[in-house]
Amino acid sequence: MESSTTKPKESPSTYDNYRQWKNWSKDRSVEKWFIEYFEGEIRQAGLTEAKSLLEVGFGNGDFMRWALSQGKQITGTEIIPELVERGRESGLDVYLYNIADMEIDDGPLAGKRYDGIILFDVIEHLTAKDGMLALKRLAGLLNPGGRIVLRFPNGDSPLSVPIQNGDHTHRNAIAKSKLVQMCLGTGLTVLSYRNAQRIAARKSTAWFKWILFRLRDLTEIVVGYLFFNQRRPLDPVATAVLGKAD
Repeated sequence: MESSTTKPKESPSTYDNYRQWKNWSKDRSVEKWFIEYFEGEIRQAGLTEAKSLLEVGFGNGDFMRWALSQGKQITGTEIIPELVERGRESGLDVYLYNIADMEIDDGPLAGKRYDGIILFDVIEHLTAKDGMLALKRLAGLLNPGGRIVLRFPNGDSPLSVPIQNGDHTHRNAIAKSKLVQMCLGTGLTVLSYRNAQRIAARKSTAWFKWILFRLRDLTEIVVGYLFFNQRRPLDPVATAVLGKAD
């Protein structure tokens, strides 16, 4: 009698069903509030005149589509094959590539240089060690005067806890002091660390949002000087801008 063997089931990938969980639709257009947000982040990072951009972890491609609408040249990388396939189907210049994998070379990025490198909601998915390796590699892809823009749950704020703990793929909580530490030895320095760009999604509630934002500012000042003798950003999400160290 022949013995039968049962093929073991493959272990689920960390990012299986990630697109569905994020509710990223295939044909979604760039929403108006995204446009306002992207414009603000790029302006504050000093990249308004940047011509060549790289987005690491382009996700649903919203930022890439906005950048193209502004006449910029932009390339994207992702580690999720489904997102790369969808990006290529929509005409984006995207590649399957893990910037933190030191076992591979620069691949599609070999010999390329960029005015700006964007990582929205990416660095928190890497361990501190992998994040440092990724930053060192990205430093070598910057043009002179180029900037790296990072957005992540604000480790300086207790209000970031639901975001940081709300995604099982998050590996690293990042505060300003840790980011400064991570940049040591990478050739990069932290130029700014602030609240992510605030926007009022609807004009009808813009006045109310303005009041809320001013209350947030006041809270930051009071709490900051009560506990740290300086103001600290307390919004749930932070944006940091990195540049080449002198």
